[in-house]
Amino acid sequence: MKFDGEKCRRLREQLGLTREELGARSRCHARTIYNAEKGLRQPRGFILKNLALALGCAPHDLMVADSAAASAPGPVPSVQDPEGAADLASPSDDDIRRTLAEAVEFRQLIEMEELGELYKDRGLLKRAVECCELVRQRTRTLRGAEDRHLRVAASLRLAVVISYRAELSRAVELLQEALADARELEDRSAECFALRQLGVTLNLAGELRASSRYVAESLALARRLGDRSSEARALVALAGVTRALGDPKRSRDLAESARDLAGRMEAVRDVLHAEITLVFTYTDLGELDSAADYFASALERARELRDRRGEGQAFGGGAVVAYARGDLDSAEERSAQALTIGRDIGDRYLESWALGTAAAVRRRRGDDAGAQTLYESWLEHARSIGDRRGEAAASWLIGSLHAASGRSSDAAAALRFCVLYEEEMGHPRAASHRARLHSLEVR
Repeated sequence: MKFDGEKCRRLREQLGLTREELGARSRCHARTIYNAEKGLRQPRGFILKNLALALGCAPHDLMVADSAAASAPGPVPSVQDPEGAADLASPSDDDIRRTLAEAVEFRQLIEMEELGELYKDRGLLKRAVECCELVRQRTRTLRGAEDRHLRVAASLRLAVVISYRAELSRAVELLQEALADARELEDRSAECFALRQLGVTLNLAGELRASSRYVAESLALARRLGDRSSEARALVALAGVTRALGDPKRSRDLAESARDLAGRMEAVRDVLHAEITLVFTYTDLGELDSAADYFASALERARELRDRRGEGQAFGGGAVVAYARGDLDSAEERSAQALTIGRDIGDRYLESWALGTAAAVRRRRGDDAGAQTLYESWLEHARSIGDRRGEAAASWLIGSLHAASGRSSDAAAALRFCVLYEEEMGHPRAASHRARLHSLEVR
């Protein structure tokens, strides 16, 4: 028995699902479904069971006897056509061996790319990088459009992982290359992914205007394609950059829309990402009970999915909620957990923002010296990873400490970078911060 990829495709289309949406329901990657439908791999075990459950059938309904394909009549070349005679020429033994070797390697590389996705989701970033790098390297020696599709998928996965590790220049390079290849191959799903991830990566770097443009383009493309899974992810990404630009109400609305859409598709991981964003936006809006509820839900989901990065992000959000409530012990404990996870998995952005929360707790406790040490560590860390937004936030808080102790010139020097950054990004706080800076400069 073998997997019937054509039947899987028919059932999926009857349900009106894209591969991404079926992947969300069956908890496997869209590339896995593509490969299964094309006959490039044979789903087994839990993947087969999950696909059957999502399609509303039994696993054996997706299988077909091996002999069925072999007995199917194929086209018969006309012996009267001299031009058709060339098609009947037997390939050499070397050609056969090379073709078989490439086929075996291609299937192995498909599995390696899927393994990289699994490692990424579990927070095993170093292993994920190794898998994706290997696939990119080996597909360069293979031939055909399918190899390019696989290389694009591996490049996208690699860009996501190395962006967590603050290798932003290379991540942007990979994404731009993947975007160009996706457009040439007319792979709209990969194009949508590349646009969205460019936006997310630029958000990490603090380039908020460019980030917003890329994510909006990804969202528009997802809606044109009717790809609800990509639409939900783009909504989450847009909620993140909108919050960074100082509009928590719109950020909340976008994240709630993403959560509702992902929930209807039973896309648990996308629900998790939306809920993490909602923890922060509801805290910004002062709706702390809602923020706390989303923190508890996101933490539980992350643990169910064994998503270490999601767990660290949830703890980071939970620390902010506890701080806003004045529960400094819980804020300190949760920021420490986020910091530990960030360091364990190599996510330098998670580590960066956990440092900022820990410093804020120190200051609220009245330990200005300890707070300044942590703020300076955060500032140095943000600069080392190219995080302009983190650098601006840390600079502002250091400047506030200097101002509180009467060191106006030091305060102005620290605040200036933040003000210039906010003005460049069009942040709504820029005008009030500029006035604060001016008052320090004239003293």
